Amino acid sequence: MLDARSRVVAFTGREEELTELFAWRDADGPRVSVLWLYGPRG
Repeated sequence: MLDARSRVVAFTGREEELTELFAWRDADGPRVSVLWLYGPRG
């Protein structure tokens, strides 16, 4: 079974989404504390 926590399979792609997530995570000032993620599995 694939398990991202144990890094069985490297995460590739989605650079734009990762950049947006890092910017949201590292933002200063008022912000929401939850980010809704959705999409097809796989």
